[in-house]
Amino acid sequence: YGILLSPDVDDSGGLGITVQGFFGQFMLGERELDWGVEIGTQKLWDEEFFSARTMPILALARYNMEPMDGGITPYILMGAGFFRTSWEVEIPGVLTMSDSDLDFGISLGLGGRMELSDTMFGDALIRYSRIFDDVADDSASMLNIGVNVGTFF
Repeated sequence: YGILLSPDVDDSGGLGITVQGFFGQFMLGERELDWGVEIGTQKLWDEEFFSARTMPILALARYNMEPMDGGITPYILMGAGFFRTSWEVEIPGVLTMSDSDLDFGISLGLGGRMELSDTMFGDALIRYSRIFDDVADDSASMLNIGVNVGTFF
């Protein structure tokens, strides 16, 4: 979960926004540095007549620091790639419009991972993402907080 930091939807009559999403990552690498890809989906906002969603497709690098006491391994996550953003305006019986766009974006996060077993781990992450549009005023920023469970292959 997270929040849409910009654009400020309050300026357009919106309410506080909760970002909901799902992300899948496939990472390879060594003990200190992992790399891989991520694909996901995020609901940016959903109001009575307007909704928007983005699908990030990112190349990732994760730098794993030394494990702390208690077995938590802190890390820094960096990503860059494309966000396919789509929106829809629908006023029943009056108007229906939709559009989508593919824009470059970056993501930066701090997290911690703990091994739960030989094949499973738990993960918590706070992450900032920025989608750059052709017009700077239309760029978007998101702050996400995630708790995940994953598996080692």
